[in-house]
Formats: sequence, C-alpha cells, structure tokens
Amino acid sequence: MALAERIVPTQALLLSRLRSCKTHDSLHTRPVWPVDARTDPPQTGSTGSLACPTRIAGAQVTTLMNNRRLATRGNWAWCAWIGRVCSRLPSPLLCACDNAAFPDVPFAAFSMNIAVFLPNWIGDAVMATPVLRALRRRYPPPVRLVGIMRPYMADLLGGTDWLDEQWYFDPRSRDPRLKASTLARRMRLERFDMAILLPNSLRSALVAWWGGAVERVGYVRDFRGPLLTHKVYPPRSAGRRPDEPMVDYYLRIAEAVGCGPESRRLELATTLRDEASADRVWERLGLRKGDRVVLLNTGSSNGQTRCWPAPYFARLARWLVTRRDQDVLVICGPRERSTARWIAEQSRSKRVFSMADEALDLGTAKACIRRARMMISTDSGPRHVAAAFGKPVVTLYGPTIPVWSANPTVQSIDLYAPLECLGCCREYCPRRHQRCMRDLSVERVHAAVEELLETEWPAAAEGAVRSA
Repeated sequence: MALAERIVPTQALLLSRLRSCKTHDSLHTRPVWPVDARTDPPQTGSTGSLACPTRIAGAQVTTLMNNRRLATRGNWAWCAWIGRVCSRLPSPLLCACDNAAFPDVPFAAFSMNIAVFLPNWIGDAVMATPVLRALRRRYPPPVRLVGIMRPYMADLLGGTDWLDEQWYFDPRSRDPRLKASTLARRMRLERFDMAILLPNSLRSALVAWWGGAVERVGYVRDFRGPLLTHKVYPPRSAGRRPDEPMVDYYLRIAEAVGCGPESRRLELATTLRDEASADRVWERLGLRKGDRVVLLNTGSSNGQTRCWPAPYFARLARWLVTRRDQDVLVICGPRERSTARWIAEQSRSKRVFSMADEALDLGTAKACIRRARMMISTDSGPRHVAAAFGKPVVTLYGPTIPVWSANPTVQSIDLYAPLECLGCCREYCPRRHQRCMRDLSVERVHAAVEELLETEWPAAAEGAVRSA
C-alpha cells in the first residue's frame, strides 16, 4: 500500500475527532476552509514547501496540541502524532492525501497566528504595504495577523485593516515592555504558527526563534540562515546582489508563503482623528483648500547627507508662491523644527508656512499630505507616504540611488547628481563636499515641478478615511 493511501485514513480519523471533541469558544469545532483554497494549486519553489497551505495545516495541528485546547487526553495524543507526521511529509503528498480523503472540501487550514516583523524605517514600512495586502488576501480571518513594529510607527497603518493587532518592539528603549525578552515571552504565550521577517536583521530572527514561532520565513542574510525554517535567497548576479526596488524585494517574501501576484501600489489610509487634526492645522495657518498647497519635506532622520540646503528650499518656496500661485507648507519632524521655521521666514512670503509649531504626530502628517497637491522631498519617509496617497513627488536623491524606491505606480521625478560616489549611503559625506545635494540646482527642481504640475496624471487612489 502506498504511503499516501496509509496516511489518508489517519487524517480522516483526525478530522472526525477534531469535529467531535469539546472545545473552548475560541476554537471552532470544525476547520475553517479558505474561500479560494479549492482553486489554488499547490505551489513549490526555491523556498521549500511552505507555499502549500496544507503544510501549514500540519503545523497548526501541532499548535492546537501545544495549546491543549482539546478536552480529552486521547484527542491530544492523536493531534500530537498526526502533527509530527504531517510536518515531515512533502507538500505534494499532503495535498494528494487531503484531496483523496476529503473530496467534497478543499484542503484544511485551521485558524492561525501569524507574526509579521515590519521594517524599522517609515519609508521601508510604506514600501512593505503591498506585502500586508497580499498576506491579508491570502490569509483572511479567522487567521490572526499581528504586526510587530517600532513604537514611532504606531500611527502609520492607522485606518488600514490588514493587521488584527499591532505589537511594539524597540531593543534600544529603556521601557521593559519594549524589550526583546518581553516580546519573545509574549509570543510564546500566544503560540505563533509563523513569523514573517521583513527586516534583514539577525535580531528579528532571534526574537522569532526565541518566541517559539513554528515557521520562520525571511531572507538568508546577516548570518541568520540557521534560525530560519524556510529560507528566501536574494538574487545574485556575478557574485553580488544587484540593486532592486524594495517593493519587489519584500513581495518575494509574500510569494514564499503562498501569496499570489500582488500589485506594487503603495497604500495608506487616515482616521477621522487624523483628518480633524489636519483641519485644525489648515484653519490656524489659513491654508487654501483644494489643489492649492505644495508640501516641502526638508530633512531626513538618516543624516545630513540626505538634506538639500535650506537656502535652496527658501528660494523654491518663494518661486512656488510668486510664479505658480501656490501655498507652501514646510513639514518637518521634531529635529527639523528650527530648519522648517527658518525656511518659512527666509522665503519672505506670507503664503509660506511651516509645521514647526504644529502637532508633529504621524497621523496629522499623513492627513496633511493626503490633502496637498504635490510634494518636493528628500529621500525620506514622508516621500513614500505621499506616494502611497497617490500624490506627485519630486524626490531629491543624495547618497542613495533611485532604484531602491523605484515603483511604476508612483507619479514621480527623481533628481540626482551623477557623481562617482553616488550610492555611498553615508550619514556624513566622507569627502566633505556633499556635492550630491549641492549640485542639484534650484532651477533644475523648478523644471521638474513645472513638468509635474502640467502633466495630466491618471486618477490615483488617495487613501481611505476610516473611523479610528
């Protein structure tokens, strides 16, 4: 008798016991079948067999056993044995077993707990939104998606519905609630079936392993390969990893866990509280409504080399007011308050305003960006937020290269100086001239802004407004 034929009766017996056993209210007495599971073929690839959801069902059986939600010891023993068997079978064999044992239903996929470790920077997290969208589509409720992120990104995903919960983690914080040990302990209590690691750091893999996640999926980088159960290898050419858009880089992880093709479109939303805060900013500053406000984003949290000179911004703001009849709002973070205030003063125009004395939370910034006409920005987080709301963007690149942020769905013009040191990514210029930003003349930016303002762009999604 073939191995698949011997396993089939065992799976049928397991299913019948799961349906007949007494369970807590948090666990349905019958499995939850994905709506599209019947039509999804098994997927295999270089990342192993995790792409097949039936393999995940075996891990979930083990999780049910570990949680001891089943009432009787006999059912617990059956789950333990079947979980060990299923976790060691190749995915095509498991799919064959399911189809033979249960011809009237698609393959089983019990409710799961999935942790998604988000990138640490705001711009990178925005470029990961297609991954969150793909995961939610592939794993709809009752699958539980938990986003693990830095505390300062708490408002970034406000208004979206991809994540069921947001957990905060900051190893550099003095708050014991944000430490790695606290997060790992909490993960062990919740018993996660899978951890998806979008950052490349060794720390994220260590926390996922320490937290007891059954499956750990991520790129094999920073010596963390042994901690991953399903490895994703970055492409290589001539012995090195070629530069590629970060959106594509992250989507490759989504494909590794069974997600189908997903659009590269960035997406964010605002809450009613965010919009009310932006309304107060518009009222206090006297900004005109409609497409009459252009945003300037002056700084970056990654060092002075990404900052365009403040006098250049002041000249650009004065030109936007006098030549294009636009109101100008200079947005900033807590560290750029003085620079934003100086630009507004040096522009010598009553139609140039700054956010230096306004609320600087991320939710307010999102709502202000959503109602503006366009943005001129350095390569920093607000640039990607504007792109996610479908706003045209002129991006001023210094030590970074445009290919990392490249996205065909974004309405943008990327400006950079073709220097031999382009792409150094240093926080301070090692040659002490910072020509990568100083060589970007105000006249060159004028021309790019004129082109964007005169171009008839196709209608783009500006993000939804949802109640908090």
